Order: sequence, then C-alpha cells, then structure tokens
Amino acid sequence: MQHEAKRKQEVEAAKNLILETLDGDSILEFESFKDFYGWLDTALHYDQHDTGESLADSYQTLESAYQELATSPVPAAEEPQR
Repeated sequence: MQHEAKRKQEVEAAKNLILETLDGDSILEFESFKDFYGWLDTALHYDQHDTGESLADSYQTLESAYQELATSPVPAAEEPQR
C-alpha cells in the first residue's frame, strides 16, 4: 500500500516536471513516448549534468506520467491548433 502511494507521488512529480519543461506546448506533439523521451533527455541535458542524475533512472515513472498526460482529456484552452 505504501509503495503504491509513493509510486503515485513519483508519477505526479514526473507529470509536473513534464508540464514545466513543455512550457505550454502540447505533449500530443510527440508521436510516441520514445520521441518524447529523446526530446526531454536533450531538454534536460545540462540539468542532468549539473546534478549527476539521469533520466534513465526514472524511465518507467516518466513513461507512466507521459501516458497519463497523453490520454487525459485536454482542456479546451489547451487543445492543439490544426
């Protein structure tokens, strides 16, 4: 039970990191998690270098957060323009 609560907190933190890094862009612009992960890894390269941490350590958590964000309803104000 505790592990599940901790996992949910980690996913929520990852979602916040993703949204902050996207800076208003839509996660739906990426065709897959693999494409998104490559972009995120590049976007956070210097942060990772400074902290000594790697996104690879959080791969599964980031994938879960990505899936939740990509499948959640998009508010009307944030719908991608076509």
